[in-house]
Amino acid sequence: MDERDVLVDRVVDRLTDQVEAITQEAVEVGSLDIASYGVVPMADLRLAIERNVVVAVQAIRDGSLPEPEDILDVSVARARLELGVSVDDMIRAYRLCINVIRGRFEQECMALGVPAEAILRFSNLLWAVTDIASTRISRVYYELEVAEVLRDVRLRDSFVRRLSLGMLGGPELARHAAAFGLDLGCNYVAVRARLLDGHDPELTERLRRSLETDVGQTNTVSVVGIVGDDCVGVIGIRRPLLPRPVAAVIGLGPPVRLGEISNSFDVAAHVLEVGLRRGRPAVMSLDDVSWRTAVEDHGELVELLRRRYLEPLGEDAGFRPVLIETLRAYLANGRSVRATAHELFVHENTLRYRLARFEELTGCSLNSTDVLIEISWVIEATGRAER
Repeated sequence: MDERDVLVDRVVDRLTDQVEAITQEAVEVGSLDIASYGVVPMADLRLAIERNVVVAVQAIRDGSLPEPEDILDVSVARARLELGVSVDDMIRAYRLCINVIRGRFEQECMALGVPAEAILRFSNLLWAVTDIASTRISRVYYELEVAEVLRDVRLRDSFVRRLSLGMLGGPELARHAAAFGLDLGCNYVAVRARLLDGHDPELTERLRRSLETDVGQTNTVSVVGIVGDDCVGVIGIRRPLLPRPVAAVIGLGPPVRLGEISNSFDVAAHVLEVGLRRGRPAVMSLDDVSWRTAVEDHGELVELLRRRYLEPLGEDAGFRPVLIETLRAYLANGRSVRATAHELFVHENTLRYRLARFEELTGCSLNSTDVLIEISWVIEATGRAER
């Protein structure tokens, strides 16, 4: 070992003896310069800084960089994050600590006559430790924040799922409602929404955010999660807008208190199914769909009506859907030939021919109230499948 190494070892020994003093100086510097550290308990802060000093001094002794996991304990980063200390402030605090150590190191080196090139080499080593620490802190903070977000998402989705199923009540409902900022004394609208074009997590999340953040004039807290492929939650009393370019159906239940919200969710689910059958983007409530919510509960009746009114139309892939769409528009326009022809962009005589052809194929009369009701029912029930 040459004289230079001997001198550096003596410096390290002196620094080891000064760990407590260096720690105190770093505590004082950090407390003065970084306001967010004022919430960190002094005992915890002193313990973390002492660890930093020990790791840095050991790096000088070894003449090599420590492993990243030796620089920062994940539990320390988690504790700082929970106290609201930002990643930038934590990196800054580490740099201040290393700067104090470097200043002490240079003082001792100069006192013992350590050559300038050795001082420079070990000072650069300490800065390299700082760089590794900065990267480590940033990565750990990111991982912790991601884990926190995922935890919040799981809690939110579990809450709205249980709320929609009527699994929360009494003190448990009150506790969860308070956690999400909901008021048991306010009315909320249950919402259930789904994309028309299948599974797309990105668009589903965009729809969820829109439902949750578009508070309109109510300023009421909304909580919307994702359950399966559906956006499910509670919003203020308002009619939300469909965010572009999301093609979806939004089903709304009636406004009720949270303690009765499962009933509103049931209605929203039925309304959603009606909208999905129609196959067009829409925001719908029970007022918009009326009796159509009952269609899905009568499968045998639907099959009977399908055989009576749709099977006779044949399997012609071109004409069958034209007749069905013509009937749908005719009924939707209150049986007005003019309005229906205008909607379908056809001549009124063309429309009359189609309606007469339907009566001929099925043997029914479109002047019969029962026939009109039954056709409305089967067209509603079959929805997109017959388009």
